[in-house]
Amino acid sequence: MLSKFSFFTKYPTAVILVEHPKSSQFIHVVPEGGTVEGAHITPRITPFRVMHGREVSREAVGSFTYPEKDFSISRIFADAASERATELWNANMSSGDAVGDLRDRVALLVQNVLLPAAQDALKDLEGKAQATTNMVEASVFIVRMTRSKPEGFHARGYPVKSIGF
Repeated sequence: MLSKFSFFTKYPTAVILVEHPKSSQFIHVVPEGGTVEGAHITPRITPFRVMHGREVSREAVGSFTYPEKDFSISRIFADAASERATELWNANMSSGDAVGDLRDRVALLVQNVLLPAAQDALKDLEGKAQATTNMVEASVFIVRMTRSKPEGFHARGYPVKSIGF
């Protein structure tokens, strides 16, 4: 049964956010179950928001460059970060018995899954982009967010894909 105050309830989460010059890309590991979802969003929105989620804070992780209009490097980053996040979730978070409070669980999600996944994916990109005259930079962040519901962003009909965007 929903309380009359459920509208004001905020459920924390965090995402890996990649900001391109005109668009954003995110990878979200749903803290309630470990589902990995993500999407590429145009136009870029700052502060970041998607469906029922809004940015609370962000932490810079790094950046990578790629040839303008060639998103293959960005896809390599997304695939590597998503795969690594899944591995780290399964190794560190999947049992769910260690942490009961969602805020603490999200803190562990950032520390044990999202941040190392983003850092590892950035390392994987080193030397992959061939320098051209029109290079652009993408910045990578860990963004802490609040949601109005304890679910993934795809659950509300948002066109979110499971990896490989």
